[in-house]
Amino acid sequence: MKVKFNPIIGYHAIDRNFSVIGPPGTLMDPAFGSEDGARQAAKSYGLEKDFHLAGALYLGGVLGVVFEDVGDIKLDGQSAQRLVEACQRNGIAVNLTATQHIDPSEQEAKYSCRQILTP
Repeated sequence: MKVKFNPIIGYHAIDRNFSVIGPPGTLMDPAFGSEDGARQAAKSYGLEKDFHLAGALYLGGVLGVVFEDVGDIKLDGQSAQRLVEACQRNGIAVNLTATQHIDPSEQEAKYSCRQILTP
């Protein structure tokens, strides 16, 4: 899927092996609205020592995970709101039921990209 407007949606906490840091014991790939949010998430997971950098997640990357793969990315409220706005600017349909409950101040990565993008 080609996009005209490909903004940063959020930031992943990335380790030295360039893998996404998520809660231990899960396969969750969380993303946050700021680089500091990603850093704080790694700290809250007890993995602050593994944090190497905050990696930008672009709209095109989210679309690739959802439409060309079987994965999902969990977003905090700020990044979920960015995803919805970027999709609207690109004419990409979103699930209105999933998007109406997004709280932009939510700091936990709890919004599913797959649910948002599955109308």
